[in-house]
Amino acid sequence: AGAARARAGGGGGARRLGMSAPPGPSSPWAEGGPTIGFIGVGTINAAVIRGLLTVPGGEVPTSPLVLSPRGAEKAAALAAEFPGRVSVAGANQEVLDACDWVVIAVLGAKAREILSPLEFDEEKHYVVSLCAGVGADEVADICGLDPSVVAVAIPLPPVADHACPTLVSKPHTSSYPRIEALPLPSEARPLTIILPPQGGAYALGAAAIFKKLGGAVCVDNPDEMTKLIAITCVMGDFYARLEALHAWLVEGGVAPQTATDYVGAITHTMALDSKAGGPERFTELVAEQTPGGMNERALAELRKAGHYENFACVLDFILAALEGREPPADLTWTKPATGPAGAAAKPAWALPLGVGVGLGLVLGLLLGRR
Repeated sequence: AGAARARAGGGGGARRLGMSAPPGPSSPWAEGGPTIGFIGVGTINAAVIRGLLTVPGGEVPTSPLVLSPRGAEKAAALAAEFPGRVSVAGANQEVLDACDWVVIAVLGAKAREILSPLEFDEEKHYVVSLCAGVGADEVADICGLDPSVVAVAIPLPPVADHACPTLVSKPHTSSYPRIEALPLPSEARPLTIILPPQGGAYALGAAAIFKKLGGAVCVDNPDEMTKLIAITCVMGDFYARLEALHAWLVEGGVAPQTATDYVGAITHTMALDSKAGGPERFTELVAEQTPGGMNERALAELRKAGHYENFACVLDFILAALEGREPPADLTWTKPATGPAGAAAKPAWALPLGVGVGLGLVLGLLLGRR
């Protein structure tokens, strides 16, 4: 475990964020508030940093952000892009010495190697881990901190444009860090924070960060958290679908740029309908397709092929890997991805192809909801 230490009189106003009344300001957006540091400056942390420093209205943390030298090229580029708002430390320990809130984004497999030599301050540091596959309790153990001051968050690159909701875990202990009077920053668009079911007048420091970057969904059940993370793993599949739609159009004679513009715009439009609603929202949207219309015919063909059941098979595969279980060497489809009933099951690589072809059919038949 890391060598946690208490430094007398050290840094900022973020003392033990689990306290109901921390001394001094408890928000990075308040004068004299805690400083945010970043260990690991790869794609995700760079997106978080850029998002924090480009919020509409100029509502940025009052203290400069402190970046580690890991990811030196991206760190230097951010320092040049935001002079006076970003500083690059000479070592990871210097980041910890200079900051109160620590956002960690290193490879999960290297987390212990990178973090365990560092000295975290148990009376000062609040950690937000973005390390894939490493739970809050494990991060706390590596850093030598109480789990009550560690949260896990799963942002995606669009946080740079304030356009991505982020999953945030509640620490898995009874001493959930409560920030009674945390002044969350205002935002340029409506955002929703879903607090843990038991409610209470508190918010995670992680939620305060990601509220500015597109919203935060707080989850207090680790099993639910893992299943929600699985959904983020189909991002590549989503882009592969768009690529398949684009290819179908280009092969049909549509100019490549025209195909790009339309596929991006029409799928964005479809997604807008799904952003908000009740638990039955997606079922309602499917039911809106006109009986006998082209959209319904496309759905019927994909259902006959077992398309949606096979999609669930892939999610089960991903979930097994996330939970540390041995996923099956080969996926067994509920129904064949293509071909007549009883045809041999397709290998794992066949799903994106089948999905792409199916979505090509959807776009080809798309005539609106009529």
